Amino acid sequence: MKKICRALLLAVMALGVFSAVNTQSASASSYHKGTPTALRGYWRTKMHKYRGGLHSSYYWGYYHLTIKKNSFRDAGIQAGAEVPTKLSYRYLGHHTYYLKGSERMGKSMVSPFKWKIKKISSKKLTALDVINKGSKTTTWYRFSGQISKHTYYPYPYVPLAYPKD
Repeated sequence: MKKICRALLLAVMALGVFSAVNTQSASASSYHKGTPTALRGYWRTKMHKYRGGLHSSYYWGYYHLTIKKNSFRDAGIQAGAEVPTKLSYRYLGHHTYYLKGSERMGKSMVSPFKWKIKKISSKKLTALDVINKGSKTTTWYRFSGQISKHTYYPYPYVPLAYPKD
């Protein structure tokens, strides 16, 4: 009986040591290079009113977001684009991702880039610019990425704010 208990105890210990050696550490909190495949594609907001131009006139437009394997571009009509480099991401769970990188502002100034993006469905996601404290969560909708030369879809035609002399 003693021999059986010892043999059984030895087998359990050997199995425990063997399983401890074979475990793989897949940390969900580690960063991965590039952008997640689940978020890649062309996205835009719903059309909304912008203020600008001559005498603070209003015009309608979209924000446009392009996510590729190693690039991210956030732009609005008649606005500058946000194009970060050295992108990496971390999966937070529940279809939520944290993207980070750096953005060059001129020759010497580099600012951090941090976005938190949640994929709601295959055609909808929400995103928050974590760096800008005053920013709100924006809802983005998938679209084809094709822009018509006649209607500037997804952008409507906007005449020049300042006429040429």
